[in-house]
Amino acid sequence: MNRPPFAALLAFFIACPAIAGVAGESAPARVADLGWISGSWVGQLGDRTLEETWSEPGAGTMAALVRMTRDDTTVMVELLFIREENEELVLHVQPWNPERQPGMPGYQKLVLAELGENRARFRGTVEGEGFRTLTYSRPALGLFRIEVETQEGAFSVDLSPVGDSQP
Repeated sequence: MNRPPFAALLAFFIACPAIAGVAGESAPARVADLGWISGSWVGQLGDRTLEETWSEPGAGTMAALVRMTRDDTTVMVELLFIREENEELVLHVQPWNPERQPGMPGYQKLVLAELGENRARFRGTVEGEGFRTLTYSRPALGLFRIEVETQEGAFSVDLSPVGDSQP
């Protein structure tokens, strides 16, 4: 009877769980996974107009400029910055009022909590500060949806592409 050497069997059984674990793990999300956000978008939020323009992913980052206007007056500008940090995607948010004063000290940090097909949900890292969650999605062709949850409540806004920036 020809039996495999004990050392070979032992090595096989030790390696199997490690191999299975590596194969079962998903790769960390990359900024490139969010390319579907890119483009210029506009929509109404009550009596205000919200404009959001996202850069293409590149060098591990994406950035956006957000402007909210009412009656031809800018009421808020916001800088958004997504980058890869320690194997996760982090969204930094810094709002500014029209006088170029920060809307909060420093910036708010949110981390990617869920990533699906044309959907990304970020969760705030400090309870009681700014956004609890901020979700971006493309539920239909030519539709960009932003869902916001704060301490005071939740709302969503649907945006359409500006010009031919996105189908």
